[in-house]
Amino acid sequence: MIRINKLTPPHKLTAFRKYSGSIGGTQGYYELDTDTKNDLRLHLLEETQFRCAYCMQLLTLRSTIIEHIKPYSILTKMESTDYNNLVINCKTTNTPHKYLKSCSDHKSDAILNKVNHLLFSDIEDHISYRYSGEIYSFDPDIENDLKTLNLNNPNLKENRYKVIVKTIEMIKEKRNDNNYTSKMKERYEDYIRKTPFPYPGVVIALFKKWLMLFRFFI
Repeated sequence: MIRINKLTPPHKLTAFRKYSGSIGGTQGYYELDTDTKNDLRLHLLEETQFRCAYCMQLLTLRSTIIEHIKPYSILTKMESTDYNNLVINCKTTNTPHKYLKSCSDHKSDAILNKVNHLLFSDIEDHISYRYSGEIYSFDPDIENDLKTLNLNNPNLKENRYKVIVKTIEMIKEKRNDNNYTSKMKERYEDYIRKTPFPYPGVVIALFKKWLMLFRFFI
């Protein structure tokens, strides 16, 4: 999980909000036409580099759903189209198995304590990963949000574990380069933030917290 820098709202959404405001704010998210909603979806996907805003798995257009951070049920019509309250999530799977359900399933109408992208600027400082691929936080509010989103389901843990293993192997290969620590951190962190790379928080955390240990002890 990494911070997400919100982009400028798409023009079609801005025009819709202006129109809604002119008629007393009576038009909201569910009144968006298909073209405007598709444009919004693409915009949100570009914002996350085609990753789910919560679990960070890669998405396609068909595997996405637009999610309200603050639940739609407590918003006014105008508030429901506030771009800063919208993120892209992995789509509902309609499966009875909890570990296969999407972030959207688990988020539903829940009000998250801290893992919400309105307060996301320093989230990376409070998120850690175990070698098993488990995501966790020492902040009890964040830890509770991680449980609400079910971000330690078996599939996600296994996928993050694979990323961890590959990252450690890459670090081992470069351990004879005295400058590899700073060079690799700068190069790869920038790369995974700006490209469709799955589970980028894992790699960022490895470089940030563990790389110096690998340099001296591997």
